[in-house]
Formats: sequence, C-alpha cells, structure tokens
Amino acid sequence: MEEELDQAVDTYYTQVTEDALLGKSIPTDDQARQKVYELLLDILNDRMNQITYGKEESITIHVTKKDGHTFSIHADDLEKLDGVLIHMDSLGL
Repeated sequence: MEEELDQAVDTYYTQVTEDALLGKSIPTDDQARQKVYELLLDILNDRMNQITYGKEESITIHVTKKDGHTFSIHADDLEKLDGVLIHMDSLGL
C-alpha cells in the first residue's frame, strides 16, 4: 500500500509542478496535505472493497460483568477478536 500511495503522491506533485510551470497557482501546504489524505482514503476504500470472508473460525472471549449493566472484554480477547475480524495484511497494512 505504501508504494501505491507513493506513486499517487508522486503523480499529484508532478501535476502540481507542471501546473506551476504553466503559471497556474500552486496549492497551499494545507491543500497539498488534504490531497494526500484524500489519496490515502481512496486507496483504503479500494482495499476495503476487496475484503472477502475467510474460513469460519471460532474463538472464545471472556466477558466480565462490572457494576450495574456494564460489561467488559479483556484486552487480550479484544486483540484476538480484532485479529479474526479483519486481516490487516489483506489491506496491505
């Protein structure tokens, strides 16, 4: 994903440079930073659209009752749950 972002940013800055040489206005630092975030978001959205279901898995999580109607899940169990819900490597992360 890093290479894909680098390529998109390079393309953007090449266009900005070409526009500047033609006398067009150049973006402010904030505008350029915003564009880079938009490029990153586009890449992440594309990756999210490619997520598929994996094989069925079972995990055990421990829920602890606290005061009243409050419950919590142990941090280790949350990490296990995160690990099986979204495989970050499929997103290129």
